[in-house]
Amino acid sequence: MLTAETLNAERIRLQVAANAGLPMPVAGMLIWAALGAAAFMMEYRDWVFAACFGLGMIFPLALLLQKPLAAPFMSTKSTLNSILAPAIITANLHWPVTLMIIQQAPDLFPVAFGLSTAPMWAIVGWQYKSNVGYLHLALRVPLVMAASIMIPDPARACGVIALAVAAIYLVSALAYAAEVAARRRAAAPAAAPS
Repeated sequence: MLTAETLNAERIRLQVAANAGLPMPVAGMLIWAALGAAAFMMEYRDWVFAACFGLGMIFPLALLLQKPLAAPFMSTKSTLNSILAPAIITANLHWPVTLMIIQQAPDLFPVAFGLSTAPMWAIVGWQYKSNVGYLHLALRVPLVMAASIMIPDPARACGVIALAVAAIYLVSALAYAAEVAARRRAAAPAAAPS
């Protein structure tokens, strides 16, 4: 029978076995950083379409990073992994709104862009019984909103937002790595006294 205790134990076991799905925040950091740099080098209209394509590359890049980062988040056996597909779908539901914003209210694009894939963090945080997803959102939402309000030029705002989101992805990856290390230490049998 499933209890809160057994569910929480499985959430922690999955996080440790999948190495917290580190390829996702690492891929996110790399893509967002590239988009941030590109925002200062490309024409804004061209960059917007490159950015939309770039965000779609986070998951494929994460799949490629599973082996080098020893984080098999897609192949780790757990019934909780069934939440990944709905999480990815949820994260991608922003596209209809984002595409309409590009056409109808382009000044709002920096906010839509900056918060686009954010909902997935709450779901993955729950999946791993971790507060890192909520930390990510607590940093990202106010930062994106502030940059969108304080930087009137949408092209510059998008560049700043992308670089800031990349930094938040880095913080998230480091926090997940530290959390997994701590959970591994806690699960290891105490060393016998010599």
